[in-house]
Amino acid sequence: DEVITIIDRERANGRALVNTWRPGGSSWSTVLHQAARQGATHETIDALLDRGAWRTMPDARGQIPLDYAVRFGHTELIGALCPPEFSATERAVH
Repeated sequence: DEVITIIDRERANGRALVNTWRPGGSSWSTVLHQAARQGATHETIDALLDRGAWRTMPDARGQIPLDYAVRFGHTELIGALCPPEFSATERAVH
């Protein structure tokens, strides 16, 4: 709850923090990476996604949040963290 409150407060002040990592940190792990690693609730994952967290943001090792959920056994989060499927046309545009 505290992290969501900070993200909301900073967004209101024009700062988007949801896809950033700790200043000076070398892991490049975002809040969504940490939530996936710790097995956060679906409500927390959804709250982060609603605030613009990127499912496909890689950390310094090229791992996305889904990789953390799988590695740490949080299989209940796989559906929420799977990147969306795109058609060939959508991939061409993105």
